[in-house]
Order: sequence, then C-alpha cells, then structure tokens
Amino acid sequence: MFRIASLALLALAAEPSFAQYPDRNVTFLANFPPGGLVDIVARVVADGMKPKFPNGITVVNKPGAGGAVGVSDLILAKPDGYTILLTPQSSLVIAPQLNKLSYKTPDEYEPVINTVAYYPLLAVTAESPWKTVQDFVADAKKNPGKMRVGTPGEGTASHLNLEEFIFRTGTKMTPVPFAGWAQSSPALL
Repeated sequence: MFRIASLALLALAAEPSFAQYPDRNVTFLANFPPGGLVDIVARVVADGMKPKFPNGITVVNKPGAGGAVGVSDLILAKPDGYTILLTPQSSLVIAPQLNKLSYKTPDEYEPVINTVAYYPLLAVTAESPWKTVQDFVADAKKNPGKMRVGTPGEGTASHLNLEEFIFRTGTKMTPVPFAGWAQSSPALL
C-alpha cells in the first residue's frame, strides 16, 4: 500500500486494422489535475512515446473522485487502443470498493506497465513552525482535530497513508480531500 505504482492502461481490440496502428491521434488520460504527479509523469511518458505515435498523442486531464473519473472515461472508451490512461493503483483498487463506479474489477481494463513507484512524504512550507516530524506530531497531539492535512481525494493512497500516520502517531487530524491540495494545505502526506 505504501509503494504506490502508476499503471498505464491500454484498451486494445483484436481487429485486422490493428496492424496499421496507430493511424490517428491517441488520447492519453491523466486522472488527476494538471501539475500533480500523475500529470507530470503522463506528460514525460507521452513525450517519450511520440516517435511511435506519428499522428500525435494528447494528454487530457480528467480529475475527480480520487481518479475514478479518468478510469471511468477509459472504461467507457471504445477498446481500440486510442485511449490510454496513467493512474495510481488506488484508482483501480480502492475507489471501486468505496463507491459505486462504472468499473469494479481488473477484467474491465488491461494493465500494461508499472511506470512509477513513489513514497509518501510529509511536506510543509519553509515558514512553517514545524521543523521536524516530531514537532509536527507534538503540535497535532496538543491540538487534536485542528490540524488539516491535504490529500488528493478520499480513498486515495495518500489518504490511506495519512490515516495510518494518524493511527501510528496517536494523533487526530482532519483529512481534506480536494484537487488543489498541493497549493493550499499546510501539510501534505
């Protein structure tokens, strides 16, 4: 759970025309907002794929519902190989267990490659009163429930990492799920 990997998903059709693939632009979905990790990795991967996609590859951000909006768009797309998705595994594994979504199991998509592994971190601004993790935890214990911590969405790996951090430190913090979490939160996990 701590080592969250992104998956590139590619829906392929077994058609005779597949031999000419790709004969048009490919849509590369990134299911989190522009500027975040998923978007940055999607753009780097898409740039590296350009030589194999002479008709273009366009990154389209489809944020929302902890990544479920982008995965749903992939699931609903024609399975012809012209819509692919870069997503954290939490959008595939956790979100369908918490919510009624257009997808539930890996039978509905085809994982292609694990592109990234990242590790959770705690980050604060330079002006923050917390200079160490111990300072942060001590303040959270002195002010139970008052510390708000941003996550990219309920049920995401970052949210679950935060819940484990809260449990292990014996603190009480308020998770704040929202798209602009990186710019607005005093603490990130």
